[in-house]
Amino acid sequence: MQPWSDDDPSCDFYDSDTPTDGPNFDEQARRHGLGEDIRYYRKVAAEVGEKPLLELCCGTGRIALPLLADGHTVTAVDASAGMLRQFRAKLDAVSEDERRRATLLQADVTDVSFREEFGLVFIAFNSLVVIPSLAAQLQVLRNAFAALMPGGVFAADIPNALLVSRHASHRPALMYTRRHLTRGTRYSRYTFNDALDGDQRQRAFGYYDEIRPDGTLVRHEWQRQLRLIFRVEFELMLQQCGFEEINLWGDFSRGTFRSGDDKIVAHAQKPR
Repeated sequence: MQPWSDDDPSCDFYDSDTPTDGPNFDEQARRHGLGEDIRYYRKVAAEVGEKPLLELCCGTGRIALPLLADGHTVTAVDASAGMLRQFRAKLDAVSEDERRRATLLQADVTDVSFREEFGLVFIAFNSLVVIPSLAAQLQVLRNAFAALMPGGVFAADIPNALLVSRHASHRPALMYTRRHLTRGTRYSRYTFNDALDGDQRQRAFGYYDEIRPDGTLVRHEWQRQLRLIFRVEFELMLQQCGFEEINLWGDFSRGTFRSGDDKIVAHAQKPR
């Protein structure tokens, strides 16, 4: 697992990069399913009922906080101290009851276990592909399976690997231009990528160009090692880890997967 350190710009810009409303909620945010994913995980959690929930790679609480607002008990895990620090700051603004139902844990999701059994374990917004090896991805799925009570549900969403460029792109591509939600500064995020290797791994990297109030430009470099997962492979991985009733949809409305869909949305069950 690659924890985001406090000085990692991806941590600093995370909330600005993942808008669900407001001026940053642009066409690319819509295409990535931001906002739709929250509605989806709220629906899955409602179907599970009052059983406790576990989110792996929770980030700054973008999905966990709405679940707390719905009355659920949520354990949220992330390897990044900086992400969890932002999550805790957001918890200060919610009710005491919501804070009481939240447990935040800094841990590597490839090496974590729980005594409590959960009705739902989920890993959202492409986080599974940021775990950069097949063995580690499988371990996360095994950990999720072990944490579920019999009949419990696993849910996840990942990008459709068929749409990701397999060739190196070393010319900067503008992803978007947005406002930093805390500082109010304007920034542009650029991306490059290496070629996909034989293990379906790919380095994505780039920079944020931020315009400070005095007009100076500050560049923040970022990079991630990804391991892409194809739809049939994902189904086989879930089967290998013991899951049943596996569904892999092409959107958060549970539509049939098609090769041109941006997302793969997974829903599987631990046998009763």
